[in-house]
Amino acid sequence: MRLRKIAHVVRTSDLSDLTLEAERTNAGIELQNLAAFRQTLLELHQIPALKPLAENILESSIFKSDFDVFTVSTKEYQESIQPKAMRLRLAAEGLLESIDTQIGQERSESVMIRMPDTKDLRVLVTDLGRIEKSISQVVVHPSVDGKVEVVTWEPGSLWIEIFLGTAKAASFIGGVAWAAMVIVKKQQDCAFFEQHARDIGLENPALDQLLSNQEASVNLQIDSEAKLLRNELVV
Repeated sequence: MRLRKIAHVVRTSDLSDLTLEAERTNAGIELQNLAAFRQTLLELHQIPALKPLAENILESSIFKSDFDVFTVSTKEYQESIQPKAMRLRLAAEGLLESIDTQIGQERSESVMIRMPDTKDLRVLVTDLGRIEKSISQVVVHPSVDGKVEVVTWEPGSLWIEIFLGTAKAASFIGGVAWAAMVIVKKQQDCAFFEQHARDIGLENPALDQLLSNQEASVNLQIDSEAKLLRNELVV
């Protein structure tokens, strides 16, 4: 899991829900607001570093029902649920602080790029060169007024954060990526129809006409996306 994803999960989880409302009764300790407690714990459970702490609580009796109010023994509450929940909260807060200190918060002027999975340094360097060239030739346009700077690397699947100087530059790169996805999807659709036509035995000149129409359709899509991007530059 990306560090920024971890930070987002912790930041959007209400850690205060891990401090249970407890009241002593003749039957033991009555715990309230358990629905919110369970939800927050399950959100944190997806974080690898917090998973062992969360699993310790998942084994407790409060997860054997879905009641918002539930009574447990005094011993289970004092020796298990309460201290484990507190440790989980402190661990989550410490993890978030550590991530924010290490990589800071993502800025609107930046883009995150997931590098292809490879252990070959030469392949990685080649991919980086292609990315730098593709981005630079777009964001250095006077209307965009951007730059290309590496902010952070994230471990695991090699995520790289690139600072582009302006929010407009980041937005424009997002538009380029979207346009590329739309065009590739169009090309894939055309390839599918072409293969289908061949499978059903469509022959010339009908096949030639189909291929010509498909090519024209792709070119029209490219022109449309390019026009949208040009319009964005002059805004």
